[in-house]
Amino acid sequence: MDYRAPWDSTVSLYFKKISLKNWSHKHFYENTDIVDLEQATLVWYKNLSIIRNLPGSLLSNKLYDTIIKRKMADTLAVNEKKRKQAEDDVHTSSVMTSAELLKDTFEHHIINTKQKLQVPETQTPRSNVALTSSSIVTEQKVIFSDITNKGKSLEDEHLFDDEYALFREENEPTLIDSIDDENLQDELKLPNVESISVRQLLKEELRENFYKYQKKIPKSKKIVTPAYWGVLDLTRETNELNDRLMNNASQYFANKINWNPKCTPSVLQAYFDGNCEEKIDKYETLHDNIRFIKSNMSHFKRDLSEEELKMTTMFPLFRGIFSSGLVDDKWGEIQSLATNEARNKTNDPLQRARVGRKADMRGILTCAPIKFEVLYGEVSGGLIQLGLSASSRKKRFLDKVKLTIMMRDSINRVLDEWKNLNDDERSSLIIFGWTQVGFDINLYAMNWEGNGIYLFGLVDKCRLPTERDDCGIFEDIYCILKELE
Repeated sequence: MDYRAPWDSTVSLYFKKISLKNWSHKHFYENTDIVDLEQATLVWYKNLSIIRNLPGSLLSNKLYDTIIKRKMADTLAVNEKKRKQAEDDVHTSSVMTSAELLKDTFEHHIINTKQKLQVPETQTPRSNVALTSSSIVTEQKVIFSDITNKGKSLEDEHLFDDEYALFREENEPTLIDSIDDENLQDELKLPNVESISVRQLLKEELRENFYKYQKKIPKSKKIVTPAYWGVLDLTRETNELNDRLMNNASQYFANKINWNPKCTPSVLQAYFDGNCEEKIDKYETLHDNIRFIKSNMSHFKRDLSEEELKMTTMFPLFRGIFSSGLVDDKWGEIQSLATNEARNKTNDPLQRARVGRKADMRGILTCAPIKFEVLYGEVSGGLIQLGLSASSRKKRFLDKVKLTIMMRDSINRVLDEWKNLNDDERSSLIIFGWTQVGFDINLYAMNWEGNGIYLFGLVDKCRLPTERDDCGIFEDIYCILKELE
């Protein structure tokens, strides 16, 4: 049977590329990057359950039961042959795993994994209850929960197959150390919009080369590599694909976004030329917020926390410039709704971010029937003396990776809610995000391009003034935020 899961479904990439006739547990484990057997089994069960309920799915209840029973039959056969030897060598949880899940070729991996996790050698009597699909899943959940709750270090190779909570603040130093800043390049903006079409030249080649690159990502670098999460970083801060392909993809994405900031009205041009001194009609809110920023500029040469920097610069600028009411912006440590939902969908890291990430700013589209998060903001550290950024290059890159994951999850959430959209409508959905490093502001955009690929590019950038005499350059951020709105 040549059925495959739809590309826009929220299941693992394996089920989208491999036909139904090969969806055995053994084939799934051997052809995915999930090293931990308990996790692989949970992912396998979860995806089959999702696919069975998809519209037009050829995976009927009868066929689903057949696949599950075939796995259980293989499991019981292995159980009879391996139980005694396994109980002498490894922890009982390993026994349960090997008896239910493993062939001979996997047993060495289980022993090695348990040694890395330093699981105690205590034995637990095995129940004689007959195996059922539900009992196996229940046991596996208990085993997986026990393992993930053990005290593990970030250096453990196994840990990178389960990204749960790795982006918490206490883990940031280790994640930052895993980033090789010597290989990070200066970010490039997307090119100017052109009338040519590059999509037909791009689609197949992009997919093929992107998949090849994903497979080459070192295991220890996966979690801090945008491509691992399905994101093609067109800023080229990391070298991912060849220049020609990146140029074509960048041009295609620039044409799709059609970013074209307008000139400010003449009355505002005079306002900015006058160093933002005189209040003008219809722009009182803008003037009041800029005046608030100016009143805090004396602190910009001192040590400043991330929260203080954010609330004395970008917060008043958004409140002074965003005036249409189309976006409800929330500030502080705001939980991303999309990422929070993604954490509970599946154990597949390509579909489940498992970040539980909080953004410094979140913008929700007020006119949408669901809480559609269209904008995220991330501030990378505060200031040190002389107004210099307190954030390292590695920290800035890590924050950008977090931003891409939140943007990706927001797109996935909308596509999951609005299943009736065609592919062109889906790919036209654009999510924006911004970062602040000191007084430098970068604006990014992302869309879903199909085949599990998300395009991410630097749309615009500017620098905020730090002196009262330089307030005329507020015009740059005004043009950017107005175009964004």
